[in-house]
Amino acid sequence: MPGVYLHSGINLIGKPDGWGKEQLEAWTQTKYHQPSDEYSDDWDLRGAVDDIRLLYYVGLQAAERPDLPRWNPGDEFEAARKAAIEALKK
Repeated sequence: MPGVYLHSGINLIGKPDGWGKEQLEAWTQTKYHQPSDEYSDDWDLRGAVDDIRLLYYVGLQAAERPDLPRWNPGDEFEAARKAAIEALKK
C-alpha cells in the first residue's frame, strides 16, 4: 500500500533562496500558538491544493484495487487490520 507523508517546504517558486526559511522562522517566533495564529487571506495555498490532489489520487488508486491493502508482516497495523477483517466476517 502506498504511503504518503506531506510536509510544508521552505523553497518557494519565484522567491530567493532563504526567503521561505525566514518567513517560517518569523511566523514561528511571533505567531505560532499565539492569539494571532489564524488563517490569513494573503496565504498562498496553491501548494496545498497540489498536495490534496496527490492525496486524492493515491487514495483513489488504493480504493480501485481489487485486493485490500496489505501491510508488511509484523507491522504495527497488522493486528488492527486482522481484527477488522474478522469483525467484517461476523
